[in-house]
Amino acid sequence: MHSQAHPQHLDDLWLTVCWNETVASYRDLENALIPVVRALLDGWMPDLLPLHGIARQRAGYLVDLLVGWMPETQARLWLKKLDQLAGEPKCFVSGAFFHGDPVTGLCHDELARHWGLTRGLNIARLRQALESPYLC
Repeated sequence: MHSQAHPQHLDDLWLTVCWNETVASYRDLENALIPVVRALLDGWMPDLLPLHGIARQRAGYLVDLLVGWMPETQARLWLKKLDQLAGEPKCFVSGAFFHGDPVTGLCHDELARHWGLTRGLNIARLRQALESPYLC
């Protein structure tokens, strides 16, 4: 569990990241995304199964992306959960990871396409945001 965030606060941030249609800008999304990503990398494991539609796709994409950045034991646990999620019938909703990103044009993010998204995250920006200190 991430030591600097209360679990309920993390759950709220997680839902904001997955259901981000009310978030005004990508910078605002990062305010929720960065603590969630840090918590996930620190071993926090929210339940993906109750999510549905685009929120489930975003959750699957985010966790799938981060699995490559996790220690092997933690990554194996997530891979089992992702396999379970992928084994369920897929009813993808078209949309980007962040609702404010354009959904037209060719998606060059193979992982985003795998999760039915038209656009994924800006990986370079995410990596930069995770470096300390991050100033907005």
